[in-house]
Amino acid sequence: MARVLYLAILAFVAAYIIQYYRVKRCSITRETADNEYDFVIVGAGTSGSVIANRLSEIHNVKILLLEAGEEDSPNFLINTPMMVTTLQNASTDWSYRTVPQKHACFSLKDKVSFWPRGKVLGGSSSINYM
Repeated sequence: MARVLYLAILAFVAAYIIQYYRVKRCSITRETADNEYDFVIVGAGTSGSVIANRLSEIHNVKILLLEAGEEDSPNFLINTPMMVTTLQNASTDWSYRTVPQKHACFSLKDKVSFWPRGKVLGGSSSINYM
């Protein structure tokens, strides 16, 4: 049993080290805001980031991409599959709850379900167990 535990810990540490060095380090530009933009995109999740990227292909267009959360790349928990459970109710999550359900969520406290939504660069796709 101890050998299996040792191998599991060793595999986790190796996966973390590999993932840490594989993550593309990018620099996020934080500039002072101008008074006018051609496009304002709220939310740098999957679709917001793609829309901003596609619009940036148009010359002489000013785009503002807003994200309430933080950058996801320094957080190794986001980049490690199955470690995102530790991110629930954290700074990377909006901590939404459903309204009490009459015919569902019977085993949950007050019949309210947790609804994780990403408050991080990449949005909910950054905390979806992938």
